[in-house]
Amino acid sequence: MMIRLTLSLLMFGGTVANAVDVPTIKNAAAAQSTAEPILYKVGAGGITFMTPKADAELVLGSPVGDTGKVVSYYKNGMWVVWNDEDPNVAYSMGIESGYGGELALPAPYNAVRIGGLLKAAFTEMDPLALTFLREIYRFYEGGAPDYDCVGENTCMARRTPDGYNVLATPKMNLIIKDGVLFRIVLKS
Repeated sequence: MMIRLTLSLLMFGGTVANAVDVPTIKNAAAAQSTAEPILYKVGAGGITFMTPKADAELVLGSPVGDTGKVVSYYKNGMWVVWNDEDPNVAYSMGIESGYGGELALPAPYNAVRIGGLLKAAFTEMDPLALTFLREIYRFYEGGAPDYDCVGENTCMARRTPDGYNVLATPKMNLIIKDGVLFRIVLKS
């Protein structure tokens, strides 16, 4: 139950990870992982969803906090939910403030990092950014130019009571507050 609450807080605007005391990055590999691109269906921070936890920590450094053996928080602005069975690989990855790598987006958006502006996606006629969500879906999942992931229930957008916009595709959630990218959650 505690893990589910922690993940809900992290995915929808909580500050659990911000409570961790983050020391200076001393490991060169961990410092480099902060700038690695965010790759849909693949991973972030220089690790993939197939990278075993022990190998991932050679890249990310030792966790600066955790909830036991399942969720680990790293210095580079990432948290990882680990599969607690063999193989011990990532189930999901969260990218937060402090992470410098970019996520590629379809034109005209190009690429964005945490803290980047996505205000152009939200208009008076499209306050949930459904057009943007459809473009992201087609960019990453493919399909016909007129495929409607919202209408087909393969993607969704919602606004949380505390004002976060959550744009969800099968393998990624974008959490946006006031037109600014707040958090990315990649799913295996």
